[in-house]
Amino acid sequence: MSSESTPLPQPPEASPPGNSTPGNPGTGAGGIIHLFAQHPVAANLLMAVMIILGAFSLTQLNKQFFPNFVLDYITV
Repeated sequence: MSSESTPLPQPPEASPPGNSTPGNPGTGAGGIIHLFAQHPVAANLLMAVMIILGAFSLTQLNKQFFPNFVLDYITV
């Protein structure tokens, strides 16, 4: 037997709450803003989808320049 001792494995350091790593989203503060700050392409994609859907819904909107309505009575 040798008298040399082998070092014991150290537990991983715990990160403070709110700090997340790419593999571990964590449960701390940040939420959706933190997500979009880490993934700017996802934020740009969401904005493009919202603009496209808004433009499409604007074309589908029922609009009349002179709407039809009838006045049943007149008050003086």
